[in-house]
Amino acid sequence: KSLTTGGLTEDNVSEDLYDVAVNGTAVYAVGQNGRVLYSPNGTILPFAQLQHGTYTLYGVTKKSQGQVLSVGEKATILLQTGASLALQNELFTPLLLDVHFVSPSVGTVLGEDFTVRRTQNAGITWQTVVPQGMNTAPTADYTTVWTTTSSEGLVLGDGTGFTVNGNAANENTNLPTGILAAGRYQNNLYT
Repeated sequence: KSLTTGGLTEDNVSEDLYDVAVNGTAVYAVGQNGRVLYSPNGTILPFAQLQHGTYTLYGVTKKSQGQVLSVGEKATILLQTGASLALQNELFTPLLLDVHFVSPSVGTVLGEDFTVRRTQNAGITWQTVVPQGMNTAPTADYTTVWTTTSSEGLVLGDGTGFTVNGNAANENTNLPTGILAAGRYQNNLYT
């Protein structure tokens, strides 16, 4: 397996990679068995292969200049500054699949079984987001979370999308469905 950015290719990556984030010129990729690839300048510098435990990491996003958050198995949330990794939080939730921050303080994580949590203090505490008007959690597979403002966001997947407002999630039939993967670049979401 290999990861290519700019003119560089990182070979000999034995684990699957699941997500990539760009923060300025830095490039981060996360994957199986706690594998993190990091380059301070993905166009001219090689990748360092870092390892953080054995939990698979499924999502990574820019938190602030120079910092990214990664999420994965066992509700792991890792804060990475350059090549330094630190356990940010364990939310005691099902597997976490995606994370997105609209600012250094405000972000949302998405896990299996429609597990959605929001923070407004850089991940020190997390509030539960509850689907409204439903007796049970939605059963579709949701794969992507997008924080749009300090109090709003989107949850997208192969079922009806949800609009998040504060700690409530409401079905929104105007959102696209059938989303199995999405990418981010700057302030845009691509499905």
